[in-house]
Amino acid sequence: MPEKSTALYRGRVSVRPWRVGVLVDVDDADQVIHAITQLSEVWGGLYMPILDMNADPDPLRAAIRVFDVDDVYAENPPEELEEFLRSSHYRWRSLGKFGPFAEESRFREGILPARALATSGEIGAFPWSGPSDPALAVAAYLGRRSPSDEPAAPRPILDTTRLINLNTHYGRPAPRGFVVMRDGNARDTIWFWNCRVVSNAVYPLLADAEDFNTAVLADAIDVKIFTPFSPGKSLETPPLCIPVWGYDDLTPAEQQRLQSWAEERHVQLAPNSRGDALAGTWFPGFSRIASTKFRVETRPSARLISVDLPRLPLHDPSDDFPGVVAAEVEFHEASGVDPRLTVAIPPYRRHAALIDRPGYGADQVRISAVGPVFGVQAALEDLSVPNAYQLEVMQLLFDDEKAVVGQSDEGKFQTRAAELFGGPLTSHLAQPGVRAAIQESGAKTTGIRWQQLTNVILSQRGEWPDSLRAFHQTPRQYAERQAHLLLSSGMLVPHLQIQCHECRIDLRLAPEQLATTIQCEFCGSDVRLALALALTKPEWKYRLAGHLSESRVKAFLPAMAVSSVLGSMYRLEGPPAVHVFGLEIQLSNHGQVEVDIATIMHEDRWIVLLGEVKNHNPIDSNDVKNLFALCGALSRKEIPAIPLFATFKATFSAEERDVIRTAMDAEPRSISLHGRQVPLTPLLLTHRDMSLPHYHEDHPHRWFKPGSGTGIVGIALESNKRNLGLLNVTWPEDTDGQPRFEWEL
Repeated sequence: MPEKSTALYRGRVSVRPWRVGVLVDVDDADQVIHAITQLSEVWGGLYMPILDMNADPDPLRAAIRVFDVDDVYAENPPEELEEFLRSSHYRWRSLGKFGPFAEESRFREGILPARALATSGEIGAFPWSGPSDPALAVAAYLGRRSPSDEPAAPRPILDTTRLINLNTHYGRPAPRGFVVMRDGNARDTIWFWNCRVVSNAVYPLLADAEDFNTAVLADAIDVKIFTPFSPGKSLETPPLCIPVWGYDDLTPAEQQRLQSWAEERHVQLAPNSRGDALAGTWFPGFSRIASTKFRVETRPSARLISVDLPRLPLHDPSDDFPGVVAAEVEFHEASGVDPRLTVAIPPYRRHAALIDRPGYGADQVRISAVGPVFGVQAALEDLSVPNAYQLEVMQLLFDDEKAVVGQSDEGKFQTRAAELFGGPLTSHLAQPGVRAAIQESGAKTTGIRWQQLTNVILSQRGEWPDSLRAFHQTPRQYAERQAHLLLSSGMLVPHLQIQCHECRIDLRLAPEQLATTIQCEFCGSDVRLALALALTKPEWKYRLAGHLSESRVKAFLPAMAVSSVLGSMYRLEGPPAVHVFGLEIQLSNHGQVEVDIATIMHEDRWIVLLGEVKNHNPIDSNDVKNLFALCGALSRKEIPAIPLFATFKATFSAEERDVIRTAMDAEPRSISLHGRQVPLTPLLLTHRDMSLPHYHEDHPHRWFKPGSGTGIVGIALESNKRNLGLLNVTWPEDTDGQPRFEWEL
């Protein structure tokens, strides 16, 4: 198949602060003040958390995910912590002498200082009317500059927020109100700091500090800031109550002071436990700061995409090394790309290795939910963004150095054949009439006529055309249009059938073989084309290109039908999902397994689907065992994965249902989606499920309740009810939080 001439990449690149989580001993006040001083001097420092370097790996990993930092940094970490940061790919790559807060005299490899922005000096911060002690609480609230910095700013932390606004996420639980710190408690100081990282609506109070609390309450002028954002609710409505996290730690005098403040403003206070302040929240991200769209045309097999970067207003535009910022690349389209390549890389830390190419302008790299993120110098004008091989993306999912991943010959054929129809995720082969026409042309070695082609599509079209086109298109017009599209794809090729006037043998000629005189391949006679056309009725017929075997076609069609269904479930703008036909996987503790379809869905949790697809052959226990084993291996790496079973039969057989049910009962799994546990079940598709128009009321993408947020997981659960006889899901206390399934008899 000839390579497409041009690939198109389209998207947006945005510049924002490179966010670092700072690890300290949370019981050491000096270390906490030192971290606050460092963060008070870099752009975006207010939105960078301080984390516990002595925490166990699991809670530390959870905190890093909540705050969604780009890197994590610790000064002189112990060997065990250093190994954790290295192996989990969180570590800041120390290019400067002191890491992200380096202060080299000639060039800076650390984070961009807040003072480097041309707008840094424009913040009109009103003076602090409170005391300078206790130093820990004052530093956390106002920020703290190094002693060498002159003149001292009244609120240095505000300089770090220049040009920055947090995104608004309706329904996101975020701490609002007052956070009570116990005097001299470094842990409480960090707790307040981290609450403010995810919310602009928190103020600190001390358990027993009249002067400090009075000054803070004087700052809290506008109570509307405490009102949670809600769709359809006016922001002008004053809040009914303001949370106070750790209220019981306030002395009676300070409780009375706070109550008087609330009464003056006609609001109420809501005492809350300090442990609940950050429950369920996450870092919302920044509104656009400096952003520009890009459109790049290049070779389909090109490994680098060159994009221009937006510029920040810097005090010294001639400085080539002012400091590091984040360039976040969001792809809106990637078309005409070599099918082996992808830019839809899942946001797992280890996948950053796929875009890490030293020498192309990036000092730091990671993959976020938006796309690849590069730590670059703020003065950089352009950036080369690498794409990745899909097989490498799949291999890294398993996080197993001994894992071997490849693609079968059948998978390579299906990948290239899918390109004839615009890629594996297009809907062309979701149409049963088109599939039937391809299968019919493959079953007849002599090919089929045009009339036969359109008649097969017409008679086998099922419930097509869809409702959007049926009102202005007759079934015959639909069949003819699909036949034209099928011929345009190149899947079918024409040949002319004539007869030798000497030996009466039928000759089948490709268009490029036509000439005035043709030699008969049987008797060797010269056949005059004009005479042959006059003596017999010539016929143009169509056959599969490349003399494809019927068995290959039978394997290709259901694989494409499943892919079409998966493609219809991704309705947002973006590049095609990672998708591999015939994925061969061999893990260190498992034999080689071939997965018919492997794809990564573009959803909040980036669900991985590993599929077994059959035409009419049965799905056996070995198929089920292998897919459940692979999905279990991914789940142990904290990557949600579900098996997919698809058949071109009308229903799954009783034997198939029993073996899948048994596997689900033996290893029940669940996933947390938007604050609730949902069963993680296989996705099951039958012939009808893979043959419906997109807007049909029974199409799989309509199987879950809109607004539920369950996506492909909810669709999979519904498929079990429709195709596997699932009656109910219960959550017994004795199953360690995992579901139990009730089945039809």
